[in-house]
Formats: sequence, C-alpha cells, structure tokens
Amino acid sequence: MPLLIVIPMGVWLYSMEEISLSLFVLFIMLTIGIGNTLIKAFRSNGQMSFRLAGVTRKITAMLDEAELVQLLHTLQPQGATIAFQQVSFAYNEEREVLKNITFEVKEGTLTALVGESGAGKTTIARLVPRFWDVTNGQVTIGGVDVKNIGNQDLMNLVSYVFQDVCFFFLMRVIGLSCWHVLLEQLLARCLLLGAKQ
Repeated sequence: MPLLIVIPMGVWLYSMEEISLSLFVLFIMLTIGIGNTLIKAFRSNGQMSFRLAGVTRKITAMLDEAELVQLLHTLQPQGATIAFQQVSFAYNEEREVLKNITFEVKEGTLTALVGESGAGKTTIARLVPRFWDVTNGQVTIGGVDVKNIGNQDLMNLVSYVFQDVCFFFLMRVIGLSCWHVLLEQLLARCLLLGAKQ
C-alpha cells in the first residue's frame, strides 16, 4: 500500500530531475522494508506495541548506518565477471555468516545459489551491490573491487531482484527501463513471459 504513494511521487520527482535514480531506489527499498513491517504490525492482534518497538529498532538501526563514501576517483570494470576472493562477512562481532568464501561467476553465465535457509545465499547476493561491505576479502566485478566502483556505476551494473518483488523491480528486470511505461505494457510483457495473473 505505501508503494502506491512512493512510486508515483518518486517517478514524478525523478522526471522533474529533483531526485537521483539512486535516491528513488533507496526510498522504494525503505518503503518495502519498513512498510511491510508496519502493515504486519497493524494486522496483528494484541502485539501492537511489541511490533512498533521492532519497527522503531529497524528505523534507528538504519539511521545509525554509516553513509557510503562517494569516491573521487573510481575505476571501471573490464567485463562483468563477479569474483568472491576469501570473503568473510559478519553482521556483528558475535555472528560471522560467511567465512573465507571463494568462487567466480563468469560473465554471460547463469549461476544459482542453492542452500538451506540461513546458509548465506541472500547475504552473498547483497554483498555484490554493496548493500553491506565484506568484513574480510574482496568482491570484484570485471577485476575491480566493488569498493572502487562509483556508487551510481555499481547500481547500473547490478540488477538485483529482492525476495519481496514489487512493481518497480519487475519493470527493471523484464526490460522496461522507461519510467513512464503504462501498467498495461508491464502486464502485457509479464503475460508474454509466462506470468499468471
């Protein structure tokens, strides 16, 4: 429901060049993450204050996150091969999720991350576009550490489909990069791709 406000307003602001694409994406991600939590909170019976406290913790944690540094001198990847080299990652000091992960995804290939729930598949996927930075090791695209690729360039290189897929991300993934595409065109494209209503 909150996306019904954020997406049209964001499209309008973006078309008027009032906000950047990366800021628009940020607001959509925040709406998905926080909006779903708020909707669940209002649907529950008797646990409203408990759920609101959880939402407050999420918002506080998000606001406490350090802002990504905008590099003055960035590097351009040579190709799109993704490599994890001795990557370790921990959400906090007590919980290491990945330890010394090394693998390569060759450009132009299809790769699936398969494993049990909690094995780190989503974490691995979120390290590529720098939703988090690795604790140790290096993630590279085209031989360049993702930390040395400009934020906007990195967002242009990576198409990421969240587990909670929404309209905006469907448009990007199925090739409708024009922001003023009509809903009918999106639905027609989805049906051509085999989606069911």
